[in-house]
Amino acid sequence: MTGTRCSLRTGLSLMALTACGGGTQPIVPFATRDSAGVEIVESGSALWDSTPGWTVDSTPTLTIGKAEGDEPYLLSHVVDAFRRDDGSIVVLDGSSNQLRAFDSTGTFLVARGRRGNGPGEFRYIEYASRCGRDAIWVQSGQRISVWGTDLAYRREFTFADNMMWPLLCLDGTGLVVKEDVRRIGEDPSDVIYDTSLQLRVLDSLGGARRDLLTMRLRSYINISAPKGGIGFPHPFGSQTQLGQDGDQLVVGEPHELSFRRYSDDGRLRRIVRGPLESFELTSAMRNSYTSAKLIDRESIEIRTALATKDYPMPKGFPAYTALEVDRDGNTWVRRFEIPDIPARRWGVFRQDGRFLGHVTLPAGVQVLEIGSDYLLGLGKGPMDEEQAQLYRIRK
Repeated sequence: MTGTRCSLRTGLSLMALTACGGGTQPIVPFATRDSAGVEIVESGSALWDSTPGWTVDSTPTLTIGKAEGDEPYLLSHVVDAFRRDDGSIVVLDGSSNQLRAFDSTGTFLVARGRRGNGPGEFRYIEYASRCGRDAIWVQSGQRISVWGTDLAYRREFTFADNMMWPLLCLDGTGLVVKEDVRRIGEDPSDVIYDTSLQLRVLDSLGGARRDLLTMRLRSYINISAPKGGIGFPHPFGSQTQLGQDGDQLVVGEPHELSFRRYSDDGRLRRIVRGPLESFELTSAMRNSYTSAKLIDRESIEIRTALATKDYPMPKGFPAYTALEVDRDGNTWVRRFEIPDIPARRWGVFRQDGRFLGHVTLPAGVQVLEIGSDYLLGLGKGPMDEEQAQLYRIRK
């Protein structure tokens, strides 16, 4: 699916050199160059191929959440969680519409917020984002409330645009929103096509709107069915991933192991590429896919369509399906796996763009935040109760 990049840099890999007729020169593990003011960063191999890599402990050092007991510990529909500088943890509990703080031992400290439409209240907590050094932005419908990491309520504002997911604020000063780019005419059936959208940035009061960039969103497909067409994102199609690092927007391009960094005015600053890989979609992978659960809203019609030989498939599968930027500016990408199999392998790029290698996460953990030496995730306890789980990263 991915082509060689010989025009960008010779010596990237043996595969690239052979395809370009360059002979068998040594692999260049890491190189950077400038192209019209844009930094190009490429890794021909993983740094951890020759040095020890990072690991994540298999058991958590701290769990917050119980199956029964006092109300603050009964977590349900957790939206997000953040670790504060003193080691305490803030959990955004969607069931109670509260921001709950726990100390570094997991003991409940205080809760803020409640159900309602007034200041400091939520109809529901939809998304949240840690913004800048000392703020948390929380989305409830078309309203953003701004809280300090000390859980002091600060202000709120409303907006008319469509919210981007995940909720992204650039260094605490700008909110990223989107406008869907409409297609002309009806969407085609039984073919794979791309959707796109326009990203805009609002200031921290919800005004001063400015365009950021137009981007491809995901591979989509409409399939014919007896009761009408059914549309859904193609599970083997790539979907653009977004993250933030200070005042920069990180845009993932999962058709290959790469991503781009943009400044908050939409200027492309850096292109980062990992080692060349093959993303060919094999018949074995397709067979596993057709027997796996597609999406939560799957139907008999979709299942029937998946079983047909004529159901369209892309030529390749995406390199990754999620992107996170840790608190040190390293970029983590969750590698693609067959549906119904929890994605556990994450590729890690250093802040300067160097590809380090892969980290395997504990099974069933949904990443919420990654710090210098910890991973905060959402998992399940022995009675299937929701838990905020803190794991140690060993470097």
